[in-house]
Amino acid sequence: MMMRKFFRCVAIFIIKQLREPIEVFWSFVAPIAYILLNAKTAHGFHLPADILIQTAGWSFSYIVLLGACNGFGLYLAGRRESEFVRSFLSNPSRRRAFILAQYLASLTMTLAFSAALIAVTAYTLADIELAKVITLFMKFATFMQAGKADSMEQAFVKYVSN
Repeated sequence: MMMRKFFRCVAIFIIKQLREPIEVFWSFVAPIAYILLNAKTAHGFHLPADILIQTAGWSFSYIVLLGACNGFGLYLAGRRESEFVRSFLSNPSRRRAFILAQYLASLTMTLAFSAALIAVTAYTLADIELAKVITLFMKFATFMQAGKADSMEQAFVKYVSN
């Protein structure tokens, strides 16, 4: 029961982030437009695979930065300013669950935008193998999880045990 509520909260935060057109534009459309501008040649749009991977790496970094600022930081600041945190999150376990759910929603959106970016650009702009695309995305996803895995697991165990 507790887990279902938690993941429902994560789903609500994901939907809230998808309803922000400015965030979706700057996190998804802008990196693709940047890559398209770099891919413009006299014969149309094309990027060599190594240049696409390098450009996608920079675009992933940009998406992560926007996800951290917009999806996580500004949203939490907005909830604090609206007195939501003080009114509804009175005990520490609820606050931890709220922050953890917001973090998971931001992480999910960052990974989704990055997967969509590499899927759109790899198949439309470059002659790149599916294995390279999957490898690139898995390296990025692993990197995203590596820094927070222990703290996320500890926070989740605390939340479930309370």
